[in-house]
Amino acid sequence: MKILKKDVLSFSGSQQIMGQGVFLIVEGYLIQESNGTFIQFLKQGSIFQMDKGNSWFQYFSRGKCFLLEVESEKYTEEMMYDTTERLIQALRRYRLSGKERIQSLLYQIGMDIGIKNDQDIYIPVPCSQSELARYSNVSREYFVKMKNDLVEKERIELRKRNWVLLQSEEWQKEEALKT
Repeated sequence: MKILKKDVLSFSGSQQIMGQGVFLIVEGYLIQESNGTFIQFLKQGSIFQMDKGNSWFQYFSRGKCFLLEVESEKYTEEMMYDTTERLIQALRRYRLSGKERIQSLLYQIGMDIGIKNDQDIYIPVPCSQSELARYSNVSREYFVKMKNDLVEKERIELRKRNWVLLQSEEWQKEEALKT
């Protein structure tokens, strides 16, 4: 099958993706939100659906991103199940304390797009403190305080603007206790 250049959608920066159909992320990263609530990060190989009249979900590119429209029949049921599970996770996060919401969000992003080695999870997409505070439903000041505590306790590192979750097994154990 030959893919024509006109069939590939291209985005850069932090743009809202608008359209209708089922899309495959050929390269790059997207954030799926529901009215400002973080649902998930999507990466290369992920498939997602956008409906023109459905404003439940919004998608935003993170850096350079290329999408390809695919046949919808093959993926709709699986996407609905995954999206429902992600919504339940987002709702459960709201019952946690501010500190736990921050940790849960960082762990979820690490699981969505992180690059894992023996002990650590490297998050390859820069995430601003303001953005992560908003997704955690805490003030930026509180987020910075909790981030500094996590750095001091050697739970995270910042490498340039990228986050690294240290001791990934500990993050996994803590997340299991929250559910």
